Amino acid sequence: MFNSFSKKVLWLFLTLVALMSLSCRKDEVSSSAYTIAVFVPGVLEGSPTYEQMDRGVRKAAEEKGVPVITVEAGFNQGEWKDKLSALAAEGNYSLIVSSNPALSALCREVKEVFPAQQFLVLDGENKADDSQAVFAYNHKEQAFLAGVLAARASLSSLDNLSGEYKLGLIAGQTYPDMEKSIIPGYTMGMKSVDPRFELDFRVVGNWYDAAKASELADSMFRSGVDVILPIAGGANQGVVSEAKQKGKYVVWFDSAGTEQAPGVVLGSAIVRQEKAAEEMVLGLIEGTIEQGDLRMGDIISGYVLLDREEEGYLKHVPAEVQEKINFQIDQFLNGRYSLD
Repeated sequence: MFNSFSKKVLWLFLTLVALMSLSCRKDEVSSSAYTIAVFVPGVLEGSPTYEQMDRGVRKAAEEKGVPVITVEAGFNQGEWKDKLSALAAEGNYSLIVSSNPALSALCREVKEVFPAQQFLVLDGENKADDSQAVFAYNHKEQAFLAGVLAARASLSSLDNLSGEYKLGLIAGQTYPDMEKSIIPGYTMGMKSVDPRFELDFRVVGNWYDAAKASELADSMFRSGVDVILPIAGGANQGVVSEAKQKGKYVVWFDSAGTEQAPGVVLGSAIVRQEKAAEEMVLGLIEGTIEQGDLRMGDIISGYVLLDREEEGYLKHVPAEVQEKINFQIDQFLNGRYSLD
C-alpha cells in the first residue's frame, strides 16, 4: 500500500508527465499546421543562390518538422506574378519563400489580394514594409570585394595580361540594384587599387543567352580587358568559355565558382544565402521574426565575403595578391573605407 507521501509523489510525477505530453502535442499541432513553399524565379538546377535558398529552407523545416515544396517559375519574368498569385490562392502554405530583388514588388502586389499570405524574400529590396519579411545583402560591399580582386589580378604576375587599366562587368539585364549598388561598388573596388582603372559595362538582355555573353566577352577582351565580373545567370558560362579561349580571367559573384574553371575563375565574392534562409525561416516559424522585418547582411556580419578559402583561389591567385587583398579587407573592417 502507498502511504500518503508516496501518493503525493506519484501524483506530482503523473501531473508532470501529463503537462510534458500536452506541451509536445501543442508543438506537433503547431508544426503540422505550418507549411512552406519555395518559389524559384527561374530553375533550381544550375542557379547556386536558389539552390542555397532551397537547402537553407529545408534545413530549418526539417528541424521543425515542417513540410516544404519547391516550385520553379521558369525564366519568363512576365509569368512570375501570375504563378506567385496562383500559389498564394491555393491557401495551403503558411509561408512562401523566394529570392530576387524583383520579388519584393511582386509579393507586395500579391499580398494586396491575399492579405493572410506570409512572404519571405531573400536578397530582396533593402526597405521594410509590412507585406513581407526581407533579408537583403549589401551588394555594394560585395561588388567592392569583386573589384579589388579583379584589379589586383590585373596588375599581378598572371599570364596574358594586357597592361591596360580596364575591367569588365557583364550583366544579364539592368535593374536598380545593379545601377545603384553593384556598378558603383565594383568601380570603387578597382579604383581603391589604382584610380586609373576604368569599367567596361555590357548587357546581355536576358539571363540565359550564353552565346551573346560570349560575343560581349570577346569584344571586351580584345579591347584590353583582363578580368570580367559576369552577373548574367546561365549566360555566365559564355563569359567563362571565352575567357578560357583567350587566356583571360573571371571573378564570380554570389556563390563559390572557382571549381567551374580553375585558373580562369580566380575567386568569388559570395553571400551566405543558405545560412540566411535557415535563420530567417526558423525565426518566422518561432515568431522571433515577423512580417515587415528587414535584416541586412554585410561584410561586418559575415554574410558578404570574398571566399579566401576556395581551393581555386588559394592555388591560382598569386600569393602576393592574396596578401594585398587580405591587408585591404582588414583595412575595410577597421573602417578605412566608406562606400556611402
